Amino acid sequence: MFLTCRYGGDVCEDKRERVILILKNMAKRETGKREETADVTAQVLEELSELRQEVRLAIEAASNAAYRLMDADGLCQAMRISRHTLRRYEKQFKIPARKVGNKKFYFVAEVKNCIVTALRLWKE
Repeated sequence: MFLTCRYGGDVCEDKRERVILILKNMAKRETGKREETADVTAQVLEELSELRQEVRLAIEAASNAAYRLMDADGLCQAMRISRHTLRRYEKQFKIPARKVGNKKFYFVAEVKNCIVTALRLWKE
């Protein structure tokens, strides 16, 4: 008696052959699924390595920025402006200052960002 297998479409002579053929076809499917999973895993690992590289570049860029802390006198000398002009800039550009006692301290990067932002708004 000949039976047609549902899984492979092959013709089998008895039930034993049919069961063996079904198991082989199921094993092929599982192997295909494993290969697909391996491809997905490799793709995810590649994307992770790209993200790590982007994070490294961002950290390098941030570490190269001038995040020095300067007092008001040092900032005035660096910008070549007077104390009065610095106070005016603080109000106009909303430059954040940290007070320690009677002295004010500024992050250079924050001063630059505030001035650049104000210039962008002024141009618009």
